[in-house]
Amino acid sequence: MMWTEKYRPQSFADVVGQDEIVATIRGMIERDHDIPNIRMIGEPGTGKTTVAYLIGKELLKEFFEMNFTEYNASNERGVDTIRDVIKSSMHQPMFTKVKIIFLDESDGLTPQAQNMLRKPLEDRGSTRFILSANNDIFSKPIRSRCVVLEFGKVDSGAIRERLEFIAESEGLALNGEIEDIAGNCDGDLRFAINELQRVASGGGKKMRSLEGDWVDGGDLLESIRNMEIES
Repeated sequence: MMWTEKYRPQSFADVVGQDEIVATIRGMIERDHDIPNIRMIGEPGTGKTTVAYLIGKELLKEFFEMNFTEYNASNERGVDTIRDVIKSSMHQPMFTKVKIIFLDESDGLTPQAQNMLRKPLEDRGSTRFILSANNDIFSKPIRSRCVVLEFGKVDSGAIRERLEFIAESEGLALNGEIEDIAGNCDGDLRFAINELQRVASGGGKKMRSLEGDWVDGGDLLESIRNMEIES
């Protein structure tokens, strides 16, 4: 099992490095038992998807599976996806006042798809939208209909503490690897946890690139991000 899933936070108290965002969301839910439409903006590995799931679980409780729908907008970025979203938004929630539609990686939506999303965002009703994106490339009408939460890179100290917790839970005996990983992951907690699992599996401090060569972990992270930007 991937440790990113095994150690995914199960409560807001476990979220690493996003204290202000967690406090804001908790305040919304405790005060209103509801949330507005939300845009989550931040680099990979900063906790956007995890926080979206936690919002759903906190708001929908035992009816989470019935009332939380997720779409990956980077894979399904066009108008057909938004048509499905609109159809889903028309259904009434089951046993709760609201339901949540989570559009992950939604900076991949085309301008036409964003335009189609304006109306369901505006209508509100019983549907709440969470849009997650690495970059805030949304049109002005989308921005004006959502509250924005900006996720910063996770502090290396917070990453180190999380890796130490995982290492202790797994019974690992490491010698400086956690410090190296935390210092070279560029604020990407998911990457750091994946690297810790690889090191724990006996892979050493270097990683195999897509071409099969052994390279420094920091160099590989930079190359992966450059590929994401170019794509």
